[in-house]
Amino acid sequence: MDQYNQIVLIGDGCVRMGTIAHEIAHSLGFWHTMSRHDRGSFVTVDFDNVEQVPVNKTGNFKEQSTTTNDNQGIKYNYGAVMQYDAHAFNKDPDAPTIYALEDNMMQTMGQRVQPAFSDIVMMNKAYGCFDACTSADMARCKNGGYPNPNWCDTQCICPQGFGGSDCSMKQESTPGASCGAILNATTSWTSFTGSLNPGVADSGTNDYESCHWHINSPPGTKVWLWINTISSTSRDTASTVSSMEFKVKEFDRTGHRMCCQSDLGSAGYIKIGGYTNKAIVSLLSRSRAQSFRAYHIYGKQRFYLKLV
Repeated sequence: MDQYNQIVLIGDGCVRMGTIAHEIAHSLGFWHTMSRHDRGSFVTVDFDNVEQVPVNKTGNFKEQSTTTNDNQGIKYNYGAVMQYDAHAFNKDPDAPTIYALEDNMMQTMGQRVQPAFSDIVMMNKAYGCFDACTSADMARCKNGGYPNPNWCDTQCICPQGFGGSDCSMKQESTPGASCGAILNATTSWTSFTGSLNPGVADSGTNDYESCHWHINSPPGTKVWLWINTISSTSRDTASTVSSMEFKVKEFDRTGHRMCCQSDLGSAGYIKIGGYTNKAIVSLLSRSRAQSFRAYHIYGKQRFYLKLV
């Protein structure tokens, strides 16, 4: 790299938006997410399982310090485009090299479709892009959104699942995706389903098709989700081709992503929630059919619900 230019080489098999964004982010100063100085609170790395021949890959996982790594106040995001997947550079093909310390986040790691919301915000903060916007512009964006530096007073950059000019609305489904809804939870378990099938081959450059559900409950109550069926024709990791994603707490981070029934574990279901009066469920796919069945309910206590 000189004062004016840096060459970024994209090899065969790497012509994907997420992969190119990953490499360009390196050239602009980003480390791998699992190399953050605070990674010990979010992941562990099994260095004994990291490839060392013919090329030693342990350096790809090296933990940085607060001197070398400034995350601009952005919390660790398992769905960041700079995050390796759980099995990256593993010696044992059946064992991960990276273990997520948060429940149900193993499949969220490794997406290479596009920069995550957290990647976009971190980059804009690092280069002072938001300085063009006023405090009033910042306050106008809801649900963790940020003003678009090119149109500070009229357009916000929104976390996935939110849309509208100020991020106060549900994100619209992509054209051709006839799914998604705004649902009101009740005090009884109520089922809802969704399916998405782009019906196209994964070219490596096509974006996700997506649709989103907002599940709301009255102020002072807590929404819960009970997910008991996830189906996909994908055999890849959930973040790569198709997945169901659900958020119940931090809406500006990538949520829990899963593709298949096996991701629900031996119990065959996951019950999650009890944090806020909103939950967001999304279906995402580049090429494969993806579907789910789930239930929603609300209550006033953090822990009191039983599955029935």
